[in-house]
Amino acid sequence: MDQRLKFLFDKYYSDTANSTDLEEFFEILHSDTDDNSLEMLMDQKLTSGTLEEIHQESDYYPAGSAERILTRVFQADEQSQVKRLPVIKPKIQMIAIAAAMAMVFLSIGLWLIKKSENIKPGDNMVAVQHILPGKQGATLTLANGRKVSLSETAEGELASQAGIKISKTKDGQLIYDRTGSEQGVEQGYNTLSTAKGETYRLRLPDGSLVWLNAASSITYSAGLIEHGVRRLKLSGEGYFQVAKDKSHPFIVETKNQQIEVTGTHFNVNAYPDDSATMTTLVEGAVRVRPALKTALSTTSSASKPALDIINLKPGQQAATTPSGVKVISVDASLYTDWKDGIFTFKEESLSSILRKISRWYDVEVAYQGGGHSSTTYSGSISRYTDIKNVLKLLQDNSGIRFKLKARTLTVIQD
Repeated sequence: MDQRLKFLFDKYYSDTANSTDLEEFFEILHSDTDDNSLEMLMDQKLTSGTLEEIHQESDYYPAGSAERILTRVFQADEQSQVKRLPVIKPKIQMIAIAAAMAMVFLSIGLWLIKKSENIKPGDNMVAVQHILPGKQGATLTLANGRKVSLSETAEGELASQAGIKISKTKDGQLIYDRTGSEQGVEQGYNTLSTAKGETYRLRLPDGSLVWLNAASSITYSAGLIEHGVRRLKLSGEGYFQVAKDKSHPFIVETKNQQIEVTGTHFNVNAYPDDSATMTTLVEGAVRVRPALKTALSTTSSASKPALDIINLKPGQQAATTPSGVKVISVDASLYTDWKDGIFTFKEESLSSILRKISRWYDVEVAYQGGGHSSTTYSGSISRYTDIKNVLKLLQDNSGIRFKLKARTLTVIQD
């Protein structure tokens, strides 16, 4: 067995791999490494502890996510008007192992990388260079204006302000811990922002967790609580796992929505270049209303004017557009798989898919010839594969071609 693969796999499993380790790990998986080596490593992890112990080791990948993704990916989509991106099934004997090891294996993501790499380029692929996927990274802007590049900063304490200690953990998570009283102390606002090709995880002082997608930002006071309310502002996309605290409502403000909860799991997509701001509820309950056209407020929620309020149930989504708010029932996992390292598309337009590719791989998209296709696509692939594999799946199921020069991806539609 390749000892380097074993070393990197162990770091990946224990969530201690840095961006360089991850890059090397996935490159080895892209090579012609014998599948048996990876299978043996997975089997060793599986047999070394109970399934319960495996699921309890990390809250990064929720228990049951592997079974959910496997079930959805393998479901047939019989609708003839939808283009289905090919998804390669792993060996039958590996399905049980993959399902039991969501945290280790990103569900079937690594198998998708491994198998899709072996597909020979199609005739429609004009020119695609080697571009690696996004990685863990972000910039923290403190209240005093100081900027901290988290991808270049060592673990440990980064700053202390208003009775709050701000630190970076070994696994690259930003953590706020209360060390004293914040009462009567001017806190100021912090902003955590990701560029294209970056993602990061944040633990707020109340214990709430936030996953920040690429090209996104979140602004909040260091102590989080102001006038009895936990309040923050989001641009882009974030997944929230809110700690329960009925006495302190948790409010997320975006340009077009205001979401209020006391403790729940939900996803907010508020990219300015998307046609709608979408809040998708995974569990618990949230209240959504049109956003107040004000900056991050310091007033209590009780003093805000009454607006149309929508109460969401798990599996529902509130989409806000200039014409109003629409509530629909959805498969919530389709809108949260990004934080588990998966691209999942279901009857999604090419333009929507390319916006996601643009943010994650840090490329600009341009169109040449023809109008935007009305064809929709369904499929799933790891976010940690090279860009050429994602484009290969798209071009094999359409009449489009791609040309990638520098950081510009040209879509050629005949």
